[in-house]
Amino acid sequence: MCDFAPEVELIRWQPFTFEFDDHVTGKRRHYTPDYLVETINRQGIRYTYVVEVKRKVEYDRIYLRDPEGPIARSHMAATMWSRQQPTTEMVVITDQWLACRGLANVRLIRGSADYTITNGLKDILLNRILITPGVTLGSLIEVARRVGVQRPVTVSCILRLCHEDLCYFDIAEPLGEETMFHEGSRQRVFRF
Repeated sequence: MCDFAPEVELIRWQPFTFEFDDHVTGKRRHYTPDYLVETINRQGIRYTYVVEVKRKVEYDRIYLRDPEGPIARSHMAATMWSRQQPTTEMVVITDQWLACRGLANVRLIRGSADYTITNGLKDILLNRILITPGVTLGSLIEVARRVGVQRPVTVSCILRLCHEDLCYFDIAEPLGEETMFHEGSRQRVFRF
């Protein structure tokens, strides 16, 4: 997702480890977040996210069944550390969060990166998107069908155009016949 998001400037895996005092055990513990993600917002302000990635079932186990457990305490320490840093926030991202942000669609678009588009089909689709803002996938498929192009080829071509930032759709919504396409580069993905 980060590779796809135009607002992401930097991604670091396990960027640092910090120590904290565990208030329950009284011992000194270490915590290493999964990622550090730096973004730039629309106003040009850099913002940093300390990111922990968990499956939803694991997240629920940690925060619903054992909110005072060692992992939850580590996350709380990371949250407190983040609050002490300017423009930094600790977030826990789950597979459910990624799905809601359109991970499946990002995979489709990235999977089309090597797809070769004929210039004729590219021009037809881009012209239709340009003259009909919010044109649906179904109507683009129909336009291509009229010139003898089959549905799978058309969908692959449109996804390739999205990969090239020539058009976009709301990746958080399931891709279907009513999906609307717009001219221009992809939209921001991270809206915490």
